[in-house]
Amino acid sequence: MNRKILIVGASSGLGYALSEYFKDEDIITFSRKLYHPISSKHCYVDINNEDDVNYGFRTINELNWGPVTHLIITAGVYGELEKFAFSNPYKWINTIHTNLIGPAIICHKVIPSMIEKKYGKIVLLSGGGATKPIVGASAYSASKCGLVRFAETIAHELYEYNIDVNCVAPGLMNTKFVQQAVDAGPENINKLVYIESLVYSNIKEDFKKPLKLIDFLLSKNSDGISGRLISAIYDDYENAPKGLEGDFYTLRRKDDQYRKPDQY
Repeated sequence: MNRKILIVGASSGLGYALSEYFKDEDIITFSRKLYHPISSKHCYVDINNEDDVNYGFRTINELNWGPVTHLIITAGVYGELEKFAFSNPYKWINTIHTNLIGPAIICHKVIPSMIEKKYGKIVLLSGGGATKPIVGASAYSASKCGLVRFAETIAHELYEYNIDVNCVAPGLMNTKFVQQAVDAGPENINKLVYIESLVYSNIKEDFKKPLKLIDFLLSKNSDGISGRLISAIYDDYENAPKGLEGDFYTLRRKDDQYRKPDQY
């Protein structure tokens, strides 16, 4: 199959690195910011803007760039780094929209053609906020946790069509997120996140580990691995279980030994 890869959030950080990594393949890139794109098939799309999203997919259809067979969404924001009680609720909502609702809408656009072909790959970017609370980043944490459960849910819905949906936890990277955490200071954000960000702000980023994982998840070698949250740093992902059964590489409540699994 001729892969047609759509990378959403391609202007910087991991998204830009992915554009470089897959530049010899048939890639389409979306970005909100103006920059010199690597791909000739590029649209400036703000995933929070319905008109922008419709324009991007109309362009894909009218110029015969698609249909998209492989989707990677790296677009996301920390949002306002402030303890919730002192935060701006409207900025909080915008973070949820960028990190959860926007990616869901993009997925909704590409899934029908994948169903028609009975094959597809979707990779969404998680983050530390999905698996643990980050003080001062409640909107980021909530949205990323929601994104992981969204991915797992549609993975179950799409499994019969051979469409794999997974989330990647890339690990801390020296991107805009690191500088934003440093600027927020330890009084506004989790102190460990602040210290780690301070360290990483002086490290030249190469993105090797998340690139290797995403490359694997887009390959035929990962067929059947779906509904998982996989760490680029810690997980033996090449041996991840295939199929939807089991709790390995998922978000789950840990119950005591006396509680039945279906009780809450």
